Amino acid sequence: YTEQTPVRLQLSEVGILQGFVALLPYGIKSLKSLKPVPYTREPKTLGQHLRKRRMELGLFQCDLRARFKLEKETYANWEKDRCYPAMKPWPGIIEFLGYDPSPVPKTMGERLLAYRRRNGPNRKGLARQLGIDEARSGGGRLVCGSRGARNTWQRFVF
Repeated sequence: YTEQTPVRLQLSEVGILQGFVALLPYGIKSLKSLKPVPYTREPKTLGQHLRKRRMELGLFQCDLRARFKLEKETYANWEKDRCYPAMKPWPGIIEFLGYDPSPVPKTMGERLLAYRRRNGPNRKGLARQLGIDEARSGGGRLVCGSRGARNTWQRFVF
C-alpha cells in the first residue's frame, strides 16, 4: 500500500475557475461485490438447475446434448424452460445434477411420478412391476381397480 497525497492546483497555474480550487481525488479506490455468474445462484426451474450445473462443470450445451443423445435444439430448450423433458431422459438428468430438482412429492400420484423420474420405467413397465394390468388403467393413468392391487401399489410406493 502506498500513500498518495492529493494534488492541488494553484489558481495562478490553472487560471480563474470561478474562485474555486480544483482538487483531484487521491488514494486507490476499489469496489467489492460478488463476481457475477451467468446463472441463478438459487435455481427454481429445471432449466436453471441444468444451466447452473453445466456452468459449474465448464461444459457446453453440445456436450450435454451428446450425453443425453438429443436433437439439436432440445437441450437448449430445456435450459430456456421452453419445453420439459419426457420421462426417458430423467434418470440421466438426475444423475447429472446429483439430485431430483422437482419439489418433494406429497400425493400418491406425485410419488409415482418421482419414482418414474428416478428409475425410468414407462407406464407399462411400472404396471408390470406393481402386478397391475395397464389395460385397467383409466385414460392412461395408473389406477388400481381391486383392493389387492391397491395394497400392492401402496407397498411398492412406500
